[in-house]
Amino acid sequence: MDLYEALPGQHIVEGETVSLFSEVPLGFLLAAVVLLVFCWHSVQLTGQRNGECVLTQTSVAGAYHWHFPASALRGAQIQDSRDSKGHRTYRVALDTRTDLLPLSWYSTDLEQVQQEADAVNAFAQGKSPNLDVKEDGTLMLEAGLVCLGLAALIWPPLCVRFELQFAAGDDRVTYRRVTRLGGRRREFARGQIRDVRIEHLIKWRGKAWSRVRLVLEDGRKFTLSHYPTIDALERDVVKLRTLLGIGRSAQSV
Repeated sequence: MDLYEALPGQHIVEGETVSLFSEVPLGFLLAAVVLLVFCWHSVQLTGQRNGECVLTQTSVAGAYHWHFPASALRGAQIQDSRDSKGHRTYRVALDTRTDLLPLSWYSTDLEQVQQEADAVNAFAQGKSPNLDVKEDGTLMLEAGLVCLGLAALIWPPLCVRFELQFAAGDDRVTYRRVTRLGGRRREFARGQIRDVRIEHLIKWRGKAWSRVRLVLEDGRKFTLSHYPTIDALERDVVKLRTLLGIGRSAQSV
């Protein structure tokens, strides 16, 4: 919280929210990046008997196409992978005589992977004249867009600046609260101010986060600043009380 004189006798108090309140939307933003860039993909394999097969993989980086003769497709097999905790994931790999071509990324849904492999094998064995296997990854796309939307919705209101203006000899006090979505302005008489106090919020990463609030006689409260330590706030509160004529020692709740 900054307290200074813009002009002789004209005092301005400025404060803002800090990283504690920005980490929530930042988490949504990082989740959106992971889901959209690293997890979301769309895969489609099409084929015509006595024609060619086309494998299309689409992601945020673009669409890639692989063409090969339908006669080169021998079938499909399921590949599995196991992590350090023993969890298994599966994917379909296409046997194209010359190479094993992954059909999609690894998935925990073995039933879906088995259905895709069965469809490819039915086509390769001549049991089906056409081949159309699609994995659209809609769930990952929707989850990524939801996280992105939440980050955009939550972040602006949480990036807040507070401003309090008053002048010596003037009974009026002006309070402004500004976010990226707009602002709010309030005016009230200096005599309506009952207290300036420090409120303790929560402990985060070993620090006790606090905020300074202006309390009016009718019970309304206006935030002036959030801060992770209390020592600097106590000095500012004492000075602000003196300037406002409250004349009480710093109080915290």
